[in-house]
Amino acid sequence: MKILLALLLAWPLSAAWAGEFTDLNSPDPEIRSDACLASIDSEEEVDPLLLDCLDDESLLVRHCAAYALARRGGAAAAQAFREGLSSPDYDRRRISALGLGMLGGGREVDFMKPLLTDGNWEVRWAAAYALGRSGRREALPWLKHLAAGDPHRDERGNYPVRTAAARAAERLEASVGWHRRLADAVKAGKEGGRPLIVHLRQAGNLCSRYEQAIFTDERVVDALQRTVPVWLDRGSSPKDFELLQVQRLPALVCLAPSGQVISRTYGVLAPEVFQEKVLAALEKSDSPSRLRRNLAENPNDLECAWQLVEVYLEEGRLEGARSLCREIIKRDPDNVSSLLDNAVFTEAYVLGRCKDYSASAAALKDMLESFPFSGERARALYCLGLALYKSGLAPEGQKVLRRLIREYPSSRLAAAASSFLAPDSAR
Repeated sequence: MKILLALLLAWPLSAAWAGEFTDLNSPDPEIRSDACLASIDSEEEVDPLLLDCLDDESLLVRHCAAYALARRGGAAAAQAFREGLSSPDYDRRRISALGLGMLGGGREVDFMKPLLTDGNWEVRWAAAYALGRSGRREALPWLKHLAAGDPHRDERGNYPVRTAAARAAERLEASVGWHRRLADAVKAGKEGGRPLIVHLRQAGNLCSRYEQAIFTDERVVDALQRTVPVWLDRGSSPKDFELLQVQRLPALVCLAPSGQVISRTYGVLAPEVFQEKVLAALEKSDSPSRLRRNLAENPNDLECAWQLVEVYLEEGRLEGARSLCREIIKRDPDNVSSLLDNAVFTEAYVLGRCKDYSASAAALKDMLESFPFSGERARALYCLGLALYKSGLAPEGQKVLRRLIREYPSSRLAAAASSFLAPDSAR
């Protein structure tokens, strides 16, 4: 792994002279490794000899070939890496997992899962890395199990696999698991009964700036994690643009699990508008009785349970909402649904509404520590600040509310926190 990372850092220097060496068949391993790197910028199809270099006798050549294929991408590279996951050679398994991780191809979680119990710790490390980049939240329980108990300890007393697994789980919690192929996303939507949220864009500063703003917003990320999110670029997926009848960009198309278009929106959207579009696509029913009936038929439908929680909150049925939140927490302790943080926050919120402010504050503190990337984070800070005030801990409450204002300066909650603090400032 260290050699592969070193090559990545050294690439700008290597590129200057790699063009002098092009012989992948050379008896000299240095020439073969240089030829692997030189192939990165080639527009030709992947040379079969480059694929063969993944099994080269030289460690340097194998790593250069893996890095080159990961940089080039494409079906041939992905297939070579997938095949390598079952190789009897541990190093081939390791670099294949790393390659799939760099490609974002760790999506093949069923192929990657056996590597988490591989006899070689470096292979387990690479598998954790790849799963962290996969976008597949079903890998969260495996990663958390690995983070809690991998046995390998290095000479310094550290547990590198546990650390890699914990970081991979954090990455999954904080990121959107984009699908890049519409056909694969449609299949996933039908199998999971989840809507498709399709972001359509093209290369350029406008889309890039928009994406930087919208897809780093916690509320948007939180909502997208409950769907099958799809990222399509006009340059690489022109036929999908025609299929979805999109002419202007950027565009947001929401599809039901059946493939039926729910909404089609053009232009730059504010985060709250984007979130509303996603949540509208997630709605299973506008009828509480139908939601209850659906949940009775399928108790594992946590999205349905969460929507019923929201109905109960609107109706003031706090105990009903709290009971359903506990059910979500019980059924999804690893947050595969991306609803665990919502449920934990809501239970703490209900405690506050019932005037048990100390318990509410304690629960909110735990929630903020356990879910640092939650879409409920701003609301949790606001409620925590108020709960601390109500508990007689005004200085601590002020500190939390000032933190909210600092971290979310343009939000409505920040304005509310400022108004709440104003009388204290006057005194």
